[in-house]
Amino acid sequence: MHRCEMVIKQYIVDGRGTGHGVNYQPWLQISRRGVPSNGNLVFRPLPVGRHGHFLSRNEWHMAMWLLWLGADDLREQFPLWPFAHPHPLHGRPELAQNRLPFSSGTLAIARRLGISHGYFCGTRIPYIGTTDLMLTTFRQGRCSAVAIALKPKDMLSRSVEMPQRVRERLALEMAYSAELSIPWTLLSDGEISRPLREGLELAVRAVGPQIEPKKQDEYGVALTELLEEGLSVEDAIGKAQRIFKVDRASAVAAFHHGIWHRTIPIDIREPIVMSEPAKLTDFAWAYQAAAKILGGNGE
Repeated sequence: MHRCEMVIKQYIVDGRGTGHGVNYQPWLQISRRGVPSNGNLVFRPLPVGRHGHFLSRNEWHMAMWLLWLGADDLREQFPLWPFAHPHPLHGRPELAQNRLPFSSGTLAIARRLGISHGYFCGTRIPYIGTTDLMLTTFRQGRCSAVAIALKPKDMLSRSVEMPQRVRERLALEMAYSAELSIPWTLLSDGEISRPLREGLELAVRAVGPQIEPKKQDEYGVALTELLEEGLSVEDAIGKAQRIFKVDRASAVAAFHHGIWHRTIPIDIREPIVMSEPAKLTDFAWAYQAAAKILGGNGE
């Protein structure tokens, strides 16, 4: 048996590419040992309750952006199986499984498109491609999937030529999604500004201990009022800490939680300087972005 075939079979036995939420296992995975200290791979906790496996920091930032906008679940390195297989939402308890269409598989789709499918090197095993991010959303009470492909900004702006094979793989992803009526969006690293990336990295620290849940909303309201008075971020956190009689770590964790869940209306598109007042927002821009990418009205 070819080594590649052995690896693929083990991946399948291990459940890679299956599950939802905390139980999802990406098809392509990295490990703590495999993440260089200054490299581009990212292995970090996700707000969905598991560690994410991202092949670039751009993927990581885009994942944080989409979860912050309101995606209910996110599955990175999601496999597009070559043969007929269930819909990506198969297994969600909210859905009637018999109503979900099957995919005909990427082999059949490639034939219809008239493009080469590809095989694993040295074998006749059909290549198992992936889409960068497969989202699950709830909009107007409806559970839906949204597929996201990511490519560098200079490639999408055509300042750098997109290789033919890349165009074919994108066409295959688009056709795969269209067959299942899944919205498909091609995004670039230019979608997220540097301050927004930094704001998301700050907000995602909410994946950790916070003050007790019943006090979290009250804390958000109090902190918002202090920020609206013009206090610096640092002073507002300190005053809220004294009001709620919590330790410093809990106060900061609650601050991160409020940014992530938008109970504290700080505009993360702007740099957050702790010694200065924060720029506040009504989140209209976030609702618009969510509606464009995730569907619905974004709220």
